[in-house]
Amino acid sequence: MKRKLMLFITCLFIGLGFATAQKRVTGVVISSEDNEPVVGASVLVKGTTLGTITDMDGKFVLANVPNASKTLVVSYIGMKTQELTISPTMKIVLESDSKQMDEVVVVGYGVQRKKDLTSSISKVGGKDISELTAGSFDTQLAGRAAGVQVSTPSATLGTVPVYQVRGVSSMTSGTQPLVVVDGMPVVSGDMSETGTTGVAYNSMADINPNDIESIEILKDGAATAIYGSRAANGVVLITTKKGTQGKTKLTYDGSLSWSSATKRYDLLNADQFKTVQDMLYGTWGDSSPAVNDGTDTDWQDYVMRTAFQHSHTLAASGGNDKSQYYFSLGYSNQEGIVRANSMERYNVKATLDHKVNKWLKVGFNVQASRNSINGQLNSENSLSGAMYAAIQMLPNVSPYDSSNPTGYNITGKALGKGSNTEEINNSLPNIIWVLDNNKYKNTNTRVLAGGYGEITFLPGLTFRTQANVDYSMVEGFTYWNPDSGDGYSYKGVIDDSHAKYNSWNWQNILNFNHTFNGVHNVSATAVQEYNYTGYDFTQGEVEGLSDKFFSDHIISNTYSQQFVYGNKTYYGIASYLLRGNYN
Repeated sequence: MKRKLMLFITCLFIGLGFATAQKRVTGVVISSEDNEPVVGASVLVKGTTLGTITDMDGKFVLANVPNASKTLVVSYIGMKTQELTISPTMKIVLESDSKQMDEVVVVGYGVQRKKDLTSSISKVGGKDISELTAGSFDTQLAGRAAGVQVSTPSATLGTVPVYQVRGVSSMTSGTQPLVVVDGMPVVSGDMSETGTTGVAYNSMADINPNDIESIEILKDGAATAIYGSRAANGVVLITTKKGTQGKTKLTYDGSLSWSSATKRYDLLNADQFKTVQDMLYGTWGDSSPAVNDGTDTDWQDYVMRTAFQHSHTLAASGGNDKSQYYFSLGYSNQEGIVRANSMERYNVKATLDHKVNKWLKVGFNVQASRNSINGQLNSENSLSGAMYAAIQMLPNVSPYDSSNPTGYNITGKALGKGSNTEEINNSLPNIIWVLDNNKYKNTNTRVLAGGYGEITFLPGLTFRTQANVDYSMVEGFTYWNPDSGDGYSYKGVIDDSHAKYNSWNWQNILNFNHTFNGVHNVSATAVQEYNYTGYDFTQGEVEGLSDKFFSDHIISNTYSQQFVYGNKTYYGIASYLLRGNYN
C-alpha cells in the first residue's frame, strides 16, 4: 500500500511537471534615449528557434516558452544586444550602439557616418574577403551585400563574375559596375580582348584581397548619382589598407587549400557504350564497330583534377603622429579544377601619409602586380572545349597510345580509334592531347599609383587635390600544335598580342562638414574631376610553322602566312559635381 501511494505521488508530480513545462512571456522594448518604443526589435529565446519581433508599440508576446529556458536575447540594428533573465512580464531598455552608428562608410568622393546615411550602401569588411580562398575578391561578394547578386558563370580561373545590383540595370551594355579604388575609377571587367582565344582575364584579380580594408557598394540612385551615367550598374568602392599610428607591426597571412568538382556528368561506361552501339547498328542490320577490349575511360578523370592553391602575404605597418606607412608583398598560386588552367600572381603595395603641419597633409600610394593565367577553350560549341569534349570522348578508348610517337592516342586531327574497327568520324580531337600541347596564356603587368595633398582651412572645411594613374600591359599568347587538334589543318598557329590600358584621373574636392547647435548636421561636397582612358591593341598571327621548335614566339621566316591587326581607342571625361546633406 505504501509503495502504491509513493507511485501515485510521483506520477502526480510528473503530471504537474508536464502541465507547467511551458510559460507565456510578454513585454515591451523601449529606447534609452527617448523612452520611445522600439519597433521591429528581435526577441529570441536563447538556445532555441522560438522568437518574434516587437509591434508598433514595441510590445511582444512569446507563448509556449520552455520552462527550462532562462535567457532572452533582444537585438536591434544600431543598438546594443542584451541578454536578460526571462520573467513573465518584462520591460527592456535598449541603449544606442554609438560605435556601430559612428562607423565611417566610404561614399563617392568622401566618407560619412553610418547613422547619417540616407542612401542605400552595403559595406563588406576586408577581413571577410581576405579569409576566403579565391583568385579574385569580387567572386566572393555573393551573399555578403543585400541587393547585390554576384555569380561566376564558369569555374575557369580568370572568369569575370556577373553583377546585378538591385536587378538588371542595362539591357544591352552589360552589368559591370563602376569600380573605384582609393578614389580612382579604374579599368574593370574582362581585359582579355587581346585576340587570345580561351583565356578570360578578370582585371580585379590584380588586387591582393589581403590589401583590402573595406568594400562599399553604392546601390540606389541617391548613392550613385554623383558618378553620373558611369554608375548605371552601381558602384563598387574599394579602400585599401593604410598605416596606423603605433609601433611597427609585422604580419604574415598564408593559406593552403584545395578544390574539386562537386558534381560530375553521369556518362556511359565502356560496357554500356558497347551495348548501345550494338543496339543502334543492329536496327540497321549492321555489326557495331565498337569493341570492348577492357579499356574503360571516364574522360572526366583526366580533364578534371583536385586543384591546390596557396597564397602568402607579408605586411608591415606603423607610424607616429606625423607619418604612417603600410607595405606589403604578396604571392598567390592557384590551380583550376580543369587540367592546364592555373593562375600565378605577384603583388607589392606601399602607402605613406605625412602631416606636414597643422593645415597640410600629403600622401602617396602605389601597388603593382604581375598576373599570369594559363587557360583553355571551354566553349559549349567548340570541338576543343574542355568539358564539351570530355563528355563526347568514347569510353572504350584510352587517351594514350605508347605506339604513337607523341605518346597520345591521336590519328591526324582526331582521337584515335583504339580497338574499334572504324575511325572516329566526329572530328573531335583527343582532349588530353589538346590540354597538354596547346597553349593559351594572358599575362598582365599593372601599376596603380597616386598622390594627394589636403589643406584644412577651418575645422570642417578642407580642400583635397589628388592624381592617380592606372597602367596595364596585357600580353596574350596562343599556340596550336600542328600534330593534331585545332592546329592540324593550319600546320600550326601562333597568335601573339599586346594591349595597353592607360588611365589617369585628377580630382579637386572641397568638403564642408559641421554640426550646428549639436543637432543640425550639414555637409557639402564640390568636385572638379578630369579622367582620361586610352587603349591600344596590336595582334600578330602566323600559320604554317616550319618547325614545332618555334612555338614560344613569332620568329621571322618560320611560317608561311601572317596576319596583323590593331586598333586604338581613347576618351576623356570632365566632371563638375555638387552634393549636399542635412539631417
